[in-house]
Amino acid sequence: TPKRWYESQQASQGAKLFQANCAACHGMQAEGAPNWRKSGPDGKYPAPPLNGTGHGWHHPLSILFQVIKKGSPGGQGNMPAWQGKLSDDEIIATIAWFQTKWSPEIYQNWVERDAAARKSQ
Repeated sequence: TPKRWYESQQASQGAKLFQANCAACHGMQAEGAPNWRKSGPDGKYPAPPLNGTGHGWHHPLSILFQVIKKGSPGGQGNMPAWQGKLSDDEIIATIAWFQTKWSPEIYQNWVERDAAARKSQ
């Protein structure tokens, strides 16, 4: 099992932040909207799961951070920008919490993708 990059206090802070700011769309346990794979009438997709069962783990930390900070890229979703509402440290803590929901296998796959993304920057 790979060592997680975050500290437990970051994850516990992230849990509170997630419940207060993210759970309304992404679900209390980051399970996502029920029909997250199906675009709505506006052509946008509902909030995906962040618990490791969706595609969030395909994205490196830098992309997860940017989507939370700046909102859905290219208007693809309804994710609002959290810049000005959450600090950078709070965004990082929120990511730490939802990554606690990821299985060791999913987390290991993410670590490899994240490392490859950092090398190509």
